[in-house]
Amino acid sequence: ALTSSMNGYKFRLVVFSCGPNGIASEVATLSVLPVVSVSLQPANVTVCTGNSATFAVAGAGAGVTYQWQVSSDNGAAYTNLPGETNATLSINTVTMAQNGFIYRAVINSTCGNTNSTGAALQVNVPVALSQQPADVAGCEGLQVSYSVASTGVVSSYLWQISTNGSAYSNLSNSAIYSGVNTAVLQISGIITSMNGYRYRAVVAGPSCGEISSTNALLTVYPKPVITLQLQGSANLLPGARSTITANVSPAGSYTYQWYRNGILLPNVTTASVSVDVDNTGEYKVTITDPTKCSVISNLIQTGFAVSDYVFIYPNPNKGIFQVRLFSSINDFKARVIFIYDSKGAMVYRKSYAVTGAYDRMDVRTGKLAAGIYMLDLRDATGKRLATGKVLID
Repeated sequence: ALTSSMNGYKFRLVVFSCGPNGIASEVATLSVLPVVSVSLQPANVTVCTGNSATFAVAGAGAGVTYQWQVSSDNGAAYTNLPGETNATLSINTVTMAQNGFIYRAVINSTCGNTNSTGAALQVNVPVALSQQPADVAGCEGLQVSYSVASTGVVSSYLWQISTNGSAYSNLSNSAIYSGVNTAVLQISGIITSMNGYRYRAVVAGPSCGEISSTNALLTVYPKPVITLQLQGSANLLPGARSTITANVSPAGSYTYQWYRNGILLPNVTTASVSVDVDNTGEYKVTITDPTKCSVISNLIQTGFAVSDYVFIYPNPNKGIFQVRLFSSINDFKARVIFIYDSKGAMVYRKSYAVTGAYDRMDVRTGKLAAGIYMLDLRDATGKRLATGKVLID
């Protein structure tokens, strides 16, 4: 039961024979060697592919030597690493195939041997960008976005901005920016003062440093200014026309889409639209410039002027003309047109349904002699509504 405290003890033997004085032997010294132990255990190591990894161990005891071992099955079995007999193990050019390997040292000494604990090697792939952000162009007020795609283990994203094309500063989430710490940066409501700004993403890995993407340009197109102008009356009588014109600034090449009462007018692609009693309503136009910036105009409302006059046109005519008489929305009733010659003989009679304020009643009298004819307009009950003269030439 030797203990370390007995190290250095000296022993001798005294031999007694004839007399009280014995003869002492030479002195023998006891050296008590320590049992082998581990004074420094290897620690886990995390590195990036292509870098080197180092494990260190320290053993205590007499005549200590080392042998490093590796396990590729999570510590179930270990094999010796040839030639690795130092207290430090260095692995050069680590590959992803070594991820999860466990390393330990067998420590041998004069008084036995022991194993260190196992230390794991974690291998991370450096972050790389598989998709760079692309330049964006859009109209002011539009929402745009920039995005990156990465490979490897990513620990963080951070978007940066440059307002002068050189120095970059970090962005933070705000009313206009969102997703500044994600792979996609959203920008809402871009304005013309942002034209020429550049954006890039800084992508970091847990142990492999960070990389910056290429920068992407923001181009902001100003929206044109549009105002609708009415030329003529907003309240129309039969035979009259008004024109609604889109005044656009700055001058340029624009496409036009006109709407009446919210419905697209097909094949109307000019800067102006003509309005008569047959197409009154609420008008607006959407214009688009060559950069695809679109603007919706103000609204212009057109309607009917109220009159008790019976409109006959063209007049004179050759027996083909139209008749219109105002009718309120609560008085859409059938009407009957009678036409008499100068002798009082009826030469034309026809009934018409009325569904609008100035519904068009088309008259085709056929072949009549030139002259002045009387037109009598009555309702379905026979009540006279209006009279007029028709000149056939």
